[in-house]
Amino acid sequence: TDADSNIARGEYQECLIRLLLMVNGLQSKLAQYLLDRLADLILSDADQSYNEGVMWVRLILPPMRYLPSTDKSVTFTKTLFDIIHAVPVTMVQHEIINCIPDVIGDDQRDTVANELMELMKWKPSLTPSILTALGNLCLEGSSLYEVKVNLVKSLRREPLDHIPTFVNFILKPPIDGHIDEFLNGIRSELVICHAVGPSLTDYMRARGATAAEVSSTLIMIFDKIKDSVLQNVKLADAILKNITKVKCHTNHKPIDLVLLLLLHSTSMCPSKKKIVETATRGRIRHGYFKQSLITDTISALGGVLKQNFSDLLKFVSSLLQSADVIVSNFASFFFAECFALMDKEHCKAIVIELMDNVRIFWKNARPALDLLHELTTKHTTKMAPFLSLIMRLLDIVSDLNVFEIRQLMDTVCIIAFGNPDELPEEPVSLQNDIYMIVQKQLSCPEPPVFKSGVICSLMTIKHMVKKKENETNVTPDTEDLQPKEGNSNEGTSADIVDSIVLDNKSEKAYALLEMVLAATYSNSEAHELCYDQLSYIVMSSDNMDKAFMKKVSIEMQNNLQNHYIIAASEFSPRDDDLEASLQFCIDTDLEDPIVLNISDAVVKESK
Repeated sequence: TDADSNIARGEYQECLIRLLLMVNGLQSKLAQYLLDRLADLILSDADQSYNEGVMWVRLILPPMRYLPSTDKSVTFTKTLFDIIHAVPVTMVQHEIINCIPDVIGDDQRDTVANELMELMKWKPSLTPSILTALGNLCLEGSSLYEVKVNLVKSLRREPLDHIPTFVNFILKPPIDGHIDEFLNGIRSELVICHAVGPSLTDYMRARGATAAEVSSTLIMIFDKIKDSVLQNVKLADAILKNITKVKCHTNHKPIDLVLLLLLHSTSMCPSKKKIVETATRGRIRHGYFKQSLITDTISALGGVLKQNFSDLLKFVSSLLQSADVIVSNFASFFFAECFALMDKEHCKAIVIELMDNVRIFWKNARPALDLLHELTTKHTTKMAPFLSLIMRLLDIVSDLNVFEIRQLMDTVCIIAFGNPDELPEEPVSLQNDIYMIVQKQLSCPEPPVFKSGVICSLMTIKHMVKKKENETNVTPDTEDLQPKEGNSNEGTSADIVDSIVLDNKSEKAYALLEMVLAATYSNSEAHELCYDQLSYIVMSSDNMDKAFMKKVSIEMQNNLQNHYIIAASEFSPRDDDLEASLQFCIDTDLEDPIVLNISDAVVKESK
């Protein structure tokens, strides 16, 4: 009819060939004739371009799609595959395969599935189209099971670019009844997910694959798995069940940790995240997850971890906050290994995550602070650029306990007073910032801030007076420190202290110590804290400035003697209600032994 006429046209337009194919008596013979003509057209001229072959396929096969009733024989299906095998142009083969699910009869689906699997072995380059066709065949039961089992067995030998599509098809619903078999098959046959070893080495050598290509493929594989988990809740449950069923730590593989990470990141409900966290803690607590598994996972699947790094930080942080030391140590090792092996961007993310742990979970800040201290000690150069970030934690030191304050301040000072070449800015500027911060804390009227200032000041002093191995460090000779002849005995100790010469850092440290002692003198609790922390840094420090130590030692002796040491003959009972008497442990045979007078200190404390 005329194109401008609306009288003889229906709502849907069909070509003449399709109209004839709808006639049951003509369908079978006409379909076979069309296939024969297609074969003649695309095989007759070996020099024709692939565009011309694709054009003939698109012209002849589409009218055969979705016919209301089909009367296509086995010969029709066989002819289709004969054409695919015979045609030399790959693009034409792809085009025919894409049409197969729409043109065959339902009774031919199983036969076609088997033919497609054989075709994939014959020509692997057709795999993408074949898998798409298999998916569109709507296979079920044993046919679908056989296809998926064959795909699982092929994972070990297939080219890299096919594996993501294989995994996606294997996990595609329906998988009920065989889900455990498929998951365990993927865990065992997906050798590129295994730790570096003979299987992976042989695979890469056989295909000439590089580490970068393997990493890129792994990222695509786990993206497919993640999509499958989001689409199928039962798959997530099955993955968790299969991982928790492993009864020997040697049977766990790097893929297990990453699968748990994906389950945690895809769980929208907090309760489901808790289930994954609980299962992971159980694996760690009972010894099924060893630290060696972390090393293998980072080595084999480092690219996948980087791709999902923000999710990884949240997942490992949930383990770090565990009250179980075994679990928190596992998380610390995970963070430490990532920090050691990954680049600056990821290291910065780890530091920020640990800082957030300290701020948010300040009642259990020790695991994060211990880890920051460990990273600073082992990787000072990598941690140095993040010093300004870490120093922000000094704003919340009043919320921390004594040990945690010491740990944080030690972390800051290791960098600030360490190798100046490792610092992002002038060390003097950073050291002055720390000096001003502790002075500000000491002048704060709030008791928690003031006490934290005492601890921070003494930890700062510890690093200010620490000598490097190549620096001269000798104790001043006692004879050289005696006052000159003719001086009166009064003030002798002060003269000795004044005669000790310190370098600039130690002199500044001594001035800071005097400031702390003066600030705490009127507060007995803070004064005791000061002496307690001073004794701690003396006992725990290596290679402190011996001249500084000598000067402090003499000053402490003078303080003790002036305030608490008296001769026994000088003791007299007080007139108040406190009963006091001389008690001797040693030196009772001396004519006038010295005694430690604690009664005055007790009275002062009670007042």
